[in-house]
Amino acid sequence: MRIFVSSPITGHEDLRAAVMSAIRGLGHEVICAEDFPAMASSPQVACLDGVRASDAVVLILAERYGARQASGKSATHEEFLVARDTRPVFAFVRNSRTGTREPEQDAFVREVQAWVDGLFTQPFQTPDDLREVVTRAIHQWELSRARVAVDPAELLERATGLLPRQSRHYHHHGVSVAVGISGGPRQSVLRPARLEDPALADRLQQLALFGPSKFFTTRRGTEHGLKGSALEIGQERGASFSVDELGGVRVIVPLESDARGAPQALVEEDVSAAIRTGLQFGATILEEVDPTRALRQIVPVVTIQGASYHPWMRRAEVERSNGGMSMRMGSEAMPVTHLTPPERSRAALVQELDVLVEDLTTLLRRAYRTER
Repeated sequence: MRIFVSSPITGHEDLRAAVMSAIRGLGHEVICAEDFPAMASSPQVACLDGVRASDAVVLILAERYGARQASGKSATHEEFLVARDTRPVFAFVRNSRTGTREPEQDAFVREVQAWVDGLFTQPFQTPDDLREVVTRAIHQWELSRARVAVDPAELLERATGLLPRQSRHYHHHGVSVAVGISGGPRQSVLRPARLEDPALADRLQQLALFGPSKFFTTRRGTEHGLKGSALEIGQERGASFSVDELGGVRVIVPLESDARGAPQALVEEDVSAAIRTGLQFGATILEEVDPTRALRQIVPVVTIQGASYHPWMRRAEVERSNGGMSMRMGSEAMPVTHLTPPERSRAALVQELDVLVEDLTTLLRRAYRTER
């Protein structure tokens, strides 16, 4: 396994040496700036490439923040941002009583510690302490990974399977955005008895109607029932969601409203808002059915249902058209859109929601226009 060592270099030589010794002692390969040959690209570009080439990152957080790069963040901060969504980050924080942290570093430490999902944060005092906690953390992670591995391809297949079947002959009730979220490593988080428990259906229905990420309306009735191994809850010709034994979540968000009726165009801002709603409510369901976060990784997927002739437009374009927009011919069957790589840390549903929404909206627009 290739492990990248991230920290300022100057003033951290003894700490970096301790980490490298721990990594090599476990039989892994160290990737560090000290070993990079002279190259045409900038040192920070080389370091970020090193992060991307690694399987995991060890982040050393002491008192110094480091020089700011063009982004306004330190090189170490940039490396953390590149690593955190796609690989394990082991963060080790030197006890602040050894010295006062720079204000920027103090804020950085808080940001790292807030990123709890899939992240190991441990304190240390001396280089010897650091060598010991790094060795223990990486070894424990290896053992857990050997027991239960996450398969991104399986997660993507499962997330895609959560979405409603689409074909030319399948008729949807209006135009809507469908969001699917699968979680891994693969395991049951809902026992069959709990899935059938009316209290669970009542609780999830209450969250859909009145919770912080509510998207049901009180003006329509709500029904629920089991379909295979999934609990489905929906409103007549309206929003719906489901959750299965593996924690797979599907959320359907209509783009039509009681006041406006069916849309004449796919308004990008409305699609983006629907994706946000789907991801937020999906995160809410996962917290309800898997509060201990056994599901560490997620794969989100999205698609459009029931749009065969609607042009994709921004709201300003719709307003300028004054009703004179051109309809398009095409199939209702839309491909499923996903990120590359498809998996993300589960914490991304909260911590990186804006990024997920923006990227999925962009990819969905691109796929929709290509298919028309």
